[in-house]
Amino acid sequence: MKKLVLGVIALSISVFGFSSMAVAHMGDSHESQADLKPAVSLEVTKDEIGGFNVHIISENFVWAPERASMEHVDGEGHAHIYLDGEKLGRVYAPWYHLNTSKLGLKPGTYELMVDLNGNDHGVYTVDGENVQATATFEVTEEPMAMNSMPLGLTTMQLIVGAVALVVFGAGGFVLGRTLKSRK
Repeated sequence: MKKLVLGVIALSISVFGFSSMAVAHMGDSHESQADLKPAVSLEVTKDEIGGFNVHIISENFVWAPERASMEHVDGEGHAHIYLDGEKLGRVYAPWYHLNTSKLGLKPGTYELMVDLNGNDHGVYTVDGENVQATATFEVTEEPMAMNSMPLGLTTMQLIVGAVALVVFGAGGFVLGRTLKSRK
């Protein structure tokens, strides 16, 4: 049975093109060897416009987004962020905006967790424990429906672009005819 499992893993690696880096991403951890061990804490504050601002306060850790998915270097990397146990993604800097409307979060209490990861995505550990922090926060408002949300910058850019196309593109014919008729 053990040979069958190893064979399936080897076949998956060769067929799906998993590199050793992808395999490392799936579970390796890095016990910090530095004299000053990495540590992390979280501050979650309500954003007046919407959602929450998350401050990831790290110690003895260097944010290295330019080396994500590369070889591990002790003391540097990025974070992974989770909402109620579900991974939201990677974080490459100490600040993150949690858009509760986009996530469709209903009123209630939620738990946010981050862990520090090496460049190769292996989680940092100190004395065998993951270097992570959790914070709870309270959503008090229903998420805004998409059709009732204020126009975002990208929507506004589309509207301005469409108007410009009409005025200067197809509308240029009308503008030109108006100028000719004045002569």
